[in-house]
Amino acid sequence: MNEKDFKCQRCGTCCLHARFNEVHEEDVRSWEELGRTDVLQWVRYRPIGQGDFAYEVWIDPVTGQVAESCPWIEKESNGGRTICRIYDVRPTICRYFPASRKHALEVGCKGFVSEPE
Repeated sequence: MNEKDFKCQRCGTCCLHARFNEVHEEDVRSWEELGRTDVLQWVRYRPIGQGDFAYEVWIDPVTGQVAESCPWIEKESNGGRTICRIYDVRPTICRYFPASRKHALEVGCKGFVSEPE
């Protein structure tokens, strides 16, 4: 992906519609090291064998159900753009969104400012 063609519009499409349900172990370890229990309470550890775990995320700590959208996204008070409340510690998958122009188009991301050449 040519990053200079991409400019996040802060529309929230990625957080509201681009579903993912697992994060990297490194993300979880980072949250643990930083004492981010607020984030960790939304993580479910699922054994996958041989002492390994999958780290399922955005599991509502009250209901145990998968959240319908990222619990850390909110609209600015003026109803405009969106804000990620955990931006500085957001998961790796979020940091590298979108993976490609095609990926962005598939989920409705409007961050590409120009058409492909």
